[in-house]
Amino acid sequence: MENDKASYIVQNAGAATITYQHPSQLVGPGTDNVLPGGTAVALTGFKLNSNYLDTQQAMDNSFIIPLLNGGSIQITNDNTCGSISITAIRTAVDLKSGDIVAIASAQRKVSGGDSTGATITVKFSFNGTEYTVAFYNCTVAQCKPITLAGNDAPDYQVRFNYSHWDFI
Repeated sequence: MENDKASYIVQNAGAATITYQHPSQLVGPGTDNVLPGGTAVALTGFKLNSNYLDTQQAMDNSFIIPLLNGGSIQITNDNTCGSISITAIRTAVDLKSGDIVAIASAQRKVSGGDSTGATITVKFSFNGTEYTVAFYNCTVAQCKPITLAGNDAPDYQVRFNYSHWDFI
């Protein structure tokens, strides 16, 4: 079997939809800046020429214990918790606009503390196949309150911890 033919993979740049939904009402700065509980919004503020979403597992799903005789024991688990990092710019103050920086800042201020987390869903196409991945119980791990820049829109790194993810 020969593999001398070129292989082509097609991915549309920026053709991803990232939605956010939290069961509690979120309140942002200003007047009437409320995102009602259970409302899903499409996130905005992603620069086309950059990496805008990345995920990281919290732990490896396989561990190797080397043995003195040259063998090993492999221990596996099905843990799917981790973190999702989103790089974006501020696009608005209104939470309903999908500004992830404003939304994450508001989620941190949920009355009584955030005890449920949000659901973040990512849809994208790769080589003719559409993927939808949901991240559950997303709590804000990190979001700077302010970043300023001169002749540029500054990047905000927003990181959420999630309990598990699944293809939907």
